[in-house]
This record gives sequence, C-alpha cells and structure tokens, in this order.
Amino acid sequence: MTSLSAVLGDFINLMFLAHLGTAAITGVAATAIINFFFVSVDKNGLKAVTGRLVGQSTSEELANLPSYLQQVKEEAKENRGMVLVQHITYNSLFSSLLLGLLVGVLAIAFPREILELGGAERAVAVYAAPYFQIIMGCVVFTAIANSLTSTLNGLKETKSVTIAATSVFFVQITLGYLAVNVLDFGLKGVACANVAAIVMQVVILARMLHKKGFSNRLVKLRPDCHFQWGTCKEAWPLIFERLSFQACVAVFWHVLQSHGTEVMASYRIANQITLIPLAFFIGLYPVITPYVSQYYGNKEYRSIRSFTTTILLVGTLCCGIVLMGTYFIGPWVTTQLFTDDKSLLEMTKMWLLFLVFTHVSNTALQIVTYSLKAVGSKNIILISSLASNGAWGVSLYLWGSTGNLMLISSLQVVATIVKMAILCWYFYSRRWEPRDVF
Repeated sequence: MTSLSAVLGDFINLMFLAHLGTAAITGVAATAIINFFFVSVDKNGLKAVTGRLVGQSTSEELANLPSYLQQVKEEAKENRGMVLVQHITYNSLFSSLLLGLLVGVLAIAFPREILELGGAERAVAVYAAPYFQIIMGCVVFTAIANSLTSTLNGLKETKSVTIAATSVFFVQITLGYLAVNVLDFGLKGVACANVAAIVMQVVILARMLHKKGFSNRLVKLRPDCHFQWGTCKEAWPLIFERLSFQACVAVFWHVLQSHGTEVMASYRIANQITLIPLAFFIGLYPVITPYVSQYYGNKEYRSIRSFTTTILLVGTLCCGIVLMGTYFIGPWVTTQLFTDDKSLLEMTKMWLLFLVFTHVSNTALQIVTYSLKAVGSKNIILISSLASNGAWGVSLYLWGSTGNLMLISSLQVVATIVKMAILCWYFYSRRWEPRDVF
C-alpha cells in the first residue's frame, strides 16, 4: 500500500499535467531522472545499510554487527537493541540533512544546467526549471522521510509507514488538483503540492517514532564519525550499482528523446501505467530487509535461503501474470486519461509489452539483491553491476542513436538477466555466509 500510494501520486500528477503537452511530461520525466540519482545515493545506498543495521539490532543475539557498532553495543548496559536502533537512526538523519541540503543548493542554483545534463533538451530544461527547483530544492525533506521510513521498516512497523504514505497521497492529489485546475499554477503548483505532502509525511513519521519510545536519554545526540565513515564505506558499492544503472537509464532516455518527443512521452505514459500494479510487488522489497537482516543477526542462514526462495518464486510469477493485464487494458487507460492521438497510442502499446518483460525480470533481480544487501554482501553487487551495466552502457553509447529502437531497448532486459544470473549463483552457492558456518 505504501508503494501503491507513491506510484498513484506520480500517476495522478502526470494526469493533471497531460493537458499542458509533451513538454510538461518530458520535463517531469527529466526531473525524475535526476531524482533517481539522489535516490541511488540516499535511499538505495546509505539507507540500505542503515535499514539492515536496524533489522540486525532487533535480533536476540545481535551477531554479525560491524565493528563501528560493537563499541556502542558494549557500552550499552541494558536495552542494547533500542540503544543501537536510536544510534543508527540519529546518525542516519544527520547524513540525510547534509546530503539533502547539498543537493538542494545545487538544484536551486543550476536547474537548467542539471536538467540538460540529465538529457533534457534546452527548451524543455528552461520550461521545467521552476518545477525542478522546487522538487529538488526541497529534497532534504525526502531524505529525512527516507531515514525515518528505513528505521520503521527495520522495526517491522510497516503499518505506520503505510498510514503516513496514504495520508501523503490524499494531501498530494488534493493540493495538486487545486493548484492545477482551480488556481492554474501548472508545474509549479504540482511541485509545491508534492513538497507540502512530504513535509507532512516527515511530521507523521517522527511522531510515530516518538511513540516507539525514542528518547534523548538513551543515546548521545551527536554525530558518530566512525559510524558515518563505516556506513559510507559499506554503501558505496551499492551506490555505484544504482548510479551506474541510472546512468544507463539516463542515456536510454536520451536515446528515446533523440527519436522525438512523442517517443519519450509514450514511454513515460506506458511506464506510469505499468507501475501501478507493479507497486504491489515493489512493496516486497522493504519487507525483505528486516526479516533477512534479523535472521542474519541470529545466524539463521537456512531461514534466509528459504525465505528468499519463496519470495522469489511467488513474487516473480504473480508479477508476470498481473503485468500482462496492463498490455490489454493499457491502450484504453491511455485514451481515457492521457491522449487520443493514434500515433502516440500505438507507441504506448508497444512500450507496454516491452515494460512487462523489463519489470518482471527486474522484480526477480531486486528480490535477490535486497536479500544480499541485508546480509552485507556488497562486493558481488558491485561486480555484477560492472559487468551488466557496463556492457549495457557501452551498447547504448555505440548504437543507441542509429540502431533499431526496440532492439536497443531489449538490451536492458539482457543486462538484467546477466546480473540476475551472477547474483543467484553467488546467493545459492552460499558464498555470503560467514566462514565459521562451514
């Protein structure tokens, strides 16, 4: 439900702006590309590490903790798990503040240049610059929300996260509707509605954490340099993996744009349609981390393999069946909500079929990846990304602008399958287990 709320919010925002033309859709898409880079560093990198550590801190044995948390564990005389959780959360918030403020300042100062760097045409960059400044200039609130969400998910408080996300969704669409259809603020109005909703999410999540017993008396509220450095070292392979993937996506979107704004707009519409049912399966990912990391903290390695295998088989099969439905109803949704342009409709239908294969293969990949992240296996993720994303990026650079569009697009599926094969070999050969198991 949390994932669905986020996806539906983006979907409705796109629907609000569809009447402004392909330039508005492309501008929002270009902003999303830049935001993905931030998410790669913050949510998929740093928060992946801190989320795993929170999950391990809920285990009984508190085993396999990194060295920079061992001292905190030893100094805590009682209630060690809660002390560790609070220590992790406060330091995670500190890094979120620094990163969010840095990115926000750059976004406000150089909006057009950053959008062009992300692949947007000059006219689109100029048009979407105010929207970009508001969304990315206030990204510090997103970073704080990610940090609080990571802790609550690690504590298995997914219900609290869902309540916050659902509240954000209704505020976002209400304010977005008023901004576009009543006040006629266009892109700026939608951006302000999004920021207001995220600020409210931060307030709700903070109150929920306070109710969980967070107190200043349990942990010193000052940055832990050893923790910051340790989490950055653990996160950088994960950050590189996501950044290399997003770089390939940016190049791919640039290739689409070189074939015309209609191609880019149709891809964006098809992606938004498929993301709605996919949200139910994206919701599996944050659930994997607390369970696998807790098993890891208790040295229950067999439970990790069994849990991951079950999620992998059931999740991938159900994802494929559900997403095939979007191929049949997608054209009708496009006509009713976005456009009745026949050429745009045909291109959207083509992308729908392509995205079914893309999302199903990526779902299987992410399930295995999240399990390996939860046990701290970062190097194999880095190696797999070097092999698959590297080959994909080089292929896009060499043949992206001149090759067949669907053939070039299929390279993403090939890269995903290659990475999946490498990670599955590593996971099922049990190379992630500590040596003392054998």
